[in-house]
Amino acid sequence: MEEIQHFCPQQHILLLKDNKICGDQIICKICKSSMAAPYYVCDSCKYYVHKSCEELPKQINKYPLHPRHPLSLTTRNAYCNCCGRASKKLLVFNCVGCDFDLDVECFKMSNSIKTCPLGQHCIQHSSHPHLLLLVDTTDTIYKGVNVRCFACRSKSSPSELSDGGVYYGCNRCNYFLHKQCIDQLPQEIQTSHHPNHNRLFLLMKRYNNRKCSTCENTNYHALYFECPQCDFWLCLECGVRRPCIKYEDHPHLLCFMKKIKNAVEQCNVYDTCLKQSIMCNTKEFHKTNSFKFQCLDCDFKLHLLCGPLPLIIKHDSHMHYLELVDSFIEDNSGEYCCDVCEEERNPRIRVYCCRKCKYIAHVHCVISEVINVLKGDLRDVKLKVLGEDLWEFPKEIDYAVSHLTLRDLIHKLSDRELG
Repeated sequence: MEEIQHFCPQQHILLLKDNKICGDQIICKICKSSMAAPYYVCDSCKYYVHKSCEELPKQINKYPLHPRHPLSLTTRNAYCNCCGRASKKLLVFNCVGCDFDLDVECFKMSNSIKTCPLGQHCIQHSSHPHLLLLVDTTDTIYKGVNVRCFACRSKSSPSELSDGGVYYGCNRCNYFLHKQCIDQLPQEIQTSHHPNHNRLFLLMKRYNNRKCSTCENTNYHALYFECPQCDFWLCLECGVRRPCIKYEDHPHLLCFMKKIKNAVEQCNVYDTCLKQSIMCNTKEFHKTNSFKFQCLDCDFKLHLLCGPLPLIIKHDSHMHYLELVDSFIEDNSGEYCCDVCEEERNPRIRVYCCRKCKYIAHVHCVISEVINVLKGDLRDVKLKVLGEDLWEFPKEIDYAVSHLTLRDLIHKLSDRELG
């Protein structure tokens, strides 16, 4: 019999025993499940605890998946934020403020010696506390398992990936990453989106409805970057995948993003595009209102039609490249339409056109290609801001504007004319 410096609530020393318990069923005072050897006991208090439960720390500081707050050992019904399973013993490490739960088995795995099983290749990745083993998807242990990359959410076939569709994964947590995604994703970043603290760290988020601090997107199963010092989160799109755009009329970089709610927001160009009779009541505005350019350092926003768009695109609807123009009036008929949807268009709103063929397309009718360009590598892409073109009016209307840009004209409008 071993005597050890663990104590019951009455501060009696506990004795370690490994014999079977006879008689009435005895419950562990920590995990509330049936007692089994080995266990600690205080005979005078009838205080019994599993050896494994008693030796657990009562608090964890800076756990890799939740570094900002300590986790306290408690009993409760919960799903583990690491493996996604319900805790078998109802015993978890919990952060009350963040509703974060960690199963004790997941804690023991991450706290154990980091050694790979014999003959297997493993890696340690910052996004997960357990070792990730090289996955052989033909192995019978993966039969019926949904092997899907947690970073890109893709279940790509080997032919679709340059690295042959190689995965590393944790079987207990059903957590897998493409080798390609591991190689491409930084495990920590420094970003101007969060200048107060130096570094954000790549972590896994499971069963958590927290929103990205910039785009406000909620993704229940995703990787994200978190500041270890404050309540700041970045989704992968905002952290590393979302290209930033230089806009000449604003000191900070802008990001192109899709709005979570298709609600009208103030646009900062020319005070607000909603004051402009040119824009606010047009079909073109409402068809593109779900996209915006946003500064992640301040509250500056631009509606898609007001922001920097690709000067040239190639779209399946036309054989030639299409050029962005601020307005296009091809004749004096007074009736103008889009050659893609064949519906009416406002000649004062930006369009993509082929000047040679006089082929004209609403921006929203070629939006798929516009989005592809804005989400890609923009280093060699020429972007055009609203107001670079001259207004083109029918010849019979003399506005004496041959030297004025769109910006100049709008500034010359009165409050009454702006509506």
